[in-house]
Amino acid sequence: MDALEETYDAEVEREGYPAPTNIDSYFLDIYIGNTGANDGENIPEISWAGAYTSIYTTDYQLEEPEMSYIVIHPDILQYLPAIQEIAAHEFFHVLQFAIWLDNYPNGYFDSESNWWWEATATWMEDEVYDDIDQYVYFLNYYMENPHKALHEFTSGAPHQYAMCIWAIYLDETYDGNQTIFDLWTDPDPAGILVATDEYLTENYQSDLSAAFRDFLAKVSMLDFDEGSSWDQVALTDSVSEYPYVQGEDEVASKSLPRILGANIYKLRPGTSSGTLTIEFDGQGTYNDNDLDWNVMVLAVPADKADYQVYQLETEDESEAGTLQVAGFGSEIDEVWLAFAPFPNKIRSVDKFGTSRGFDYAWAADVSAADDDDDSGDDDDDSGCGC
Repeated sequence: MDALEETYDAEVEREGYPAPTNIDSYFLDIYIGNTGANDGENIPEISWAGAYTSIYTTDYQLEEPEMSYIVIHPDILQYLPAIQEIAAHEFFHVLQFAIWLDNYPNGYFDSESNWWWEATATWMEDEVYDDIDQYVYFLNYYMENPHKALHEFTSGAPHQYAMCIWAIYLDETYDGNQTIFDLWTDPDPAGILVATDEYLTENYQSDLSAAFRDFLAKVSMLDFDEGSSWDQVALTDSVSEYPYVQGEDEVASKSLPRILGANIYKLRPGTSSGTLTIEFDGQGTYNDNDLDWNVMVLAVPADKADYQVYQLETEDESEAGTLQVAGFGSEIDEVWLAFAPFPNKIRSVDKFGTSRGFDYAWAADVSAADDDDDSGDDDDDSGCGC
């Protein structure tokens, strides 16, 4: 298949990923599923119009591990773009298996990292075939559900594919696709989230928390190379009348942000003008594990250029804080807020699960007397009077 030859050239020869296990000695088996037996060998079945990749053995400690194989549904063969997209996606799984087997048991094959396999394989589709853009279908699922955990994985669900948006962010923000290459080829036994946090600290003087705020700002503004073709991110609410108060329990539990997820708000000045004061108070613990709310404040001028991203810092004991934005309604045309619960330590992320939302309250008001206020400054007397 030409698509697989093109994919091999792109992913191995161009991008430099390790070649599939034993590829120098054997061909890579690719099955057209549901086609019966071939020379006495049963052909794998597939129940959906797609494809999957697996390995021949579950004995991962063989001295010479078995190879991967790909199964493709026959209906796919009718459409060249589908063949190309699946070739790029599934062959990257072949390479992922090779990396994992080479690093066993320290590769990313655990409940906290499974999403990373699908997110990066979906990202790779666009790296190999930039003009197909099938990934957008999945990515827009995240845009509709930003409250879901970054690392949520449910077999057969769209979320882990939708998180190609995080891989796209890493690609476009940190040294091209080198970051993803490094994260894959030098896996951390602590999992991909810890690996990403440490990688950003060591190479970019950043961390997962700061990157996630920047990511949410770019998501809000669709500030990606192909962002103009994506859906706008879903808002928890849009605000233009002040004072505004949202108490606890006012967001439906199914829509509350999960760990490493976010609720997003857009604030417009309406008839108000002056200094915007934002107060926040978030849930502090879960099962005796400390939460550390990651609150993004995005100030956008009328021309939408040179937007500024701030962090509303919360107190360690109360998870409450205040931030002011000057020039709201004059220099600043809109403000976006994102409330994202984070673990106090990224290594403890698994203690929060991925299906439970975390509650918070917040308030906003606009004061005309803004001459003495500085945009982005935190108020030491923090607290939410909601």
